[in-house]
Amino acid sequence: MKRRLFCSFTRKGFSANKFLLFALLLLALGVPRVYAAPGLVLTWVDNSSNEDGFRVYREEGGVSGFAVVMEPGQNIQTWIDTGVTPGISYCFYLTAYNTVGESASSDTDCATARNGVVTLTISKSGTGVGTISSSPAGVDCGSMCSFAFNEGTVVSLSALAGGGSEFVSWSGGCSGSGACTLTLVADITVGAQFMQLSLALSVQKSGTGGGMVTSAPAGIDCGSVCVANYPFGTAMSLTAVANTDSVFAGWNSACLGNGSCDLTMDSAKFVGAQFDYVPPVVTTFTLSVVQVGVVSGLVQSMPVGINCGANCDYAFADGASVILTALPNVGAVFTGWSGPCNGSSGDCVVAVSTNLTVMAYFAPVGPVLDLRFNEGAGFVATDSSGFGNHGTIQNAVWTSGKSSSYGKALSFNGSNAKVVVPHSPSLDLKKGMTILAWASTAANGRKWRTIALKGQDGQAALVYSLYANGPYGSTGNRPWGFVYANGIEQGVNGTNVLQSSWRRVAVTYDGTSLRFYDAGKLVKTVAVSGLITSSTMPLEIGGNSVWADEYFKGKLDNVRIFQRALSLAEIQADINTP
Repeated sequence: MKRRLFCSFTRKGFSANKFLLFALLLLALGVPRVYAAPGLVLTWVDNSSNEDGFRVYREEGGVSGFAVVMEPGQNIQTWIDTGVTPGISYCFYLTAYNTVGESASSDTDCATARNGVVTLTISKSGTGVGTISSSPAGVDCGSMCSFAFNEGTVVSLSALAGGGSEFVSWSGGCSGSGACTLTLVADITVGAQFMQLSLALSVQKSGTGGGMVTSAPAGIDCGSVCVANYPFGTAMSLTAVANTDSVFAGWNSACLGNGSCDLTMDSAKFVGAQFDYVPPVVTTFTLSVVQVGVVSGLVQSMPVGINCGANCDYAFADGASVILTALPNVGAVFTGWSGPCNGSSGDCVVAVSTNLTVMAYFAPVGPVLDLRFNEGAGFVATDSSGFGNHGTIQNAVWTSGKSSSYGKALSFNGSNAKVVVPHSPSLDLKKGMTILAWASTAANGRKWRTIALKGQDGQAALVYSLYANGPYGSTGNRPWGFVYANGIEQGVNGTNVLQSSWRRVAVTYDGTSLRFYDAGKLVKTVAVSGLITSSTMPLEIGGNSVWADEYFKGKLDNVRIFQRALSLAEIQADINTP
């Protein structure tokens, strides 16, 4: 029985039953050279197990016909045909044989003999830069990106990234990002990709203030975006702009000073920017409080600042609304404000838009003049108020008082008798007034009859007064009270003529109203406002030096003056106070 020979052949890149043809490549160090004995390498796979050997058939140039050129022995799977001419195409097929016979042939495959040299080409790509070098030497790409090596040479390629770049991967003859080693059997191109590095620029703001840092080229807008990435080598410029309530104090770390920050991204950079808070320039005006009176108190403000007493001036912001509150000391009463505020009670609310002065008036609870005329002899009328407003008696004579409980009184002759009390601060009444007296009139005669009067400096005018009688206008003989306030002399009259019987008469002023009281009853009120004019003239009782014919005729007792307006209840209580 005929034994069958099974033989199949494969070559790289082809299916079974084919063999591979390789041009023989010899390695030469240095520059490329033509191999002196070019050849074709045949490789096959032996799928049989009973051959005695193989027969290689070759045809030259497609015209010579196939002939056996070699009979490799058993188990041989490669052979180099060195009997070829470069540039000539050769075709081959293979059979296996043994003592039984010869197998069918393999597929035919063809190749052209070469001179033994192949070209390795490097192709770089990507946004970065770098160089590729080879071992053995030859490729230096950079500049030399193509080189001819002997066929069959094993070449290792190395990638070196340039500044600001990194190597990504190989392509073509190699893959991945590791070492690239290949055996050169044909011309081949290897790709090398480099990527430009992206470097972080970080900005951090510090300080008590605020502001913005921006960049050119754009990316940093800090504010909100304080980190951005830039390509290696990018020239950067940072600009700092402070908020309206801040100033830029300067850079730190990668930049210094407080000008522009210019830098090159050759590595990751950190830049600090300091902004300092600047308190706003606040326009202020001084609010001053002046306490007026022979007694005092405390004036405080809300918002806090004035505490007068001690601190009577304070600078408040323009537009501030300030509330002043007056707190009298023991033995004193608050009688009112003047200046930006007016009135006799309540708080003072001031809108501060310029320098302002507010007057706060305090008065003693008790009288500042209390002449009881109980001495009975001599020429001095002693003041019992404690303010020392003693009077000098001129031509008035001592007489009995309203009753034994009232002691003595003074009698005035209607022509030159009076009591003169020198000026003192306590008699500068300003914001409030009460004048009281017991009067027994001996004559009226349509003449002004002075009970008490303080005249103005240097002119024929009064500051305040109480008259027992005055033929003023159509009222005829009536008692009167006057003040000179807001540059105007203003008066209020009683309704009953004073006669020889003792009567307690009084006039009060509280800064808004002038009132006349007769025998403990309010008989008339007139609206009057403003401060009572100041004067250094003496207080005169029973007559005055302003008008020569205004002398009182009759008896006077218990003349009292207050720096405040007494209430009706206080007026009534005074009637029973000797």
